[in-house]
Amino acid sequence: ENQRFNDLFFELLRLYQSEIAELCGSLEKDDDTIIDYNNKDFFDYEKEALQRAFTPTTSYEGNMQEALKSYMFFYIEHRTKIAACFRTLYRIYDLLDKSELSESIKKNYLKILRAQLTDSELFFIRYNAITYYGHNFIRYINKYNILKHLPTFELLEFKDWWKELDKVERMGINIVFHYSTRVLRRSL
Repeated sequence: ENQRFNDLFFELLRLYQSEIAELCGSLEKDDDTIIDYNNKDFFDYEKEALQRAFTPTTSYEGNMQEALKSYMFFYIEHRTKIAACFRTLYRIYDLLDKSELSESIKKNYLKILRAQLTDSELFFIRYNAITYYGHNFIRYINKYNILKHLPTFELLEFKDWWKELDKVERMGINIVFHYSTRVLRRSL
């Protein structure tokens, strides 16, 4: 039983990785321009494009609505490619959740899976989960702390706070923020 689960898990993981690899080729946009990702991570490139194009509003709620709107435009444009990635990732977590493995063994598989996800993938997983298309994934995101390593100050809704900072400064703030929240959680 464990061997069958192991084989299925790693086969789904290979499928997910191959779907991600397919995203790193060239992409022809609707206006006939071609983006050549040159093996740069598709999600890194698209996250940076969303961040550049995002214009903050005067409130967090407004920023959140605009961020979701920006994400939905991205999703509609790339749906045929990224929907399969998100569904495969969801299926892997669903398989793990419903397995009869011990919690310690599940935890090891979860760590293997979480280690595969880049910051940019986490960025898109988060926004996808907030939409109709990904709302079922929220349960696993929360249960398994999938977004544990998502840099908060990369999110669109916080652009007011980080728009004047370069990547190194932003990452420094992310590190301090995550360390501070960890200390606060421990003390509470």
